[in-house]
Amino acid sequence: MNKTVSAAEFEANSAKLLDDVSAKGETVVVTRNGEPVATMSPIERRAASPFGCMAGTFAIVNPDDDLSGAHAKGELADWERSLDAKADRLGHLAPGSKGAL
Repeated sequence: MNKTVSAAEFEANSAKLLDDVSAKGETVVVTRNGEPVATMSPIERRAASPFGCMAGTFAIVNPDDDLSGAHAKGELADWERSLDAKADRLGHLAPGSKGAL
C-alpha cells in the first residue's frame, strides 16, 4: 500500500511515517509541489539461514603444508610427543597416536 505525503507533512511526521513503513510495510511517496521527489519503503529481510553462516571464517588446509614454520623447527613433533607423554601418564593415547588402549 502506498501513502503519499507532502514534504511539509513528511518533515512534521517523519517518525510516525517511519514506524508505518516498518510495522505495516507501507511505501511512502514524498511530494514537493505535487510532484513525487522521494520514496521511503521497507527493507526486504531474508530469514537467516544456518547454511553458509560461517562462510569465509576459516580455511581448510593441507596438514602437511608448513604454515607457521613449526614443521621446520620440529616444534610440532615436540608438541605431539609431549601430548603422547601426558596421555600415557593418564593411561590414554592422544588423538592420532599409534597403538591400542
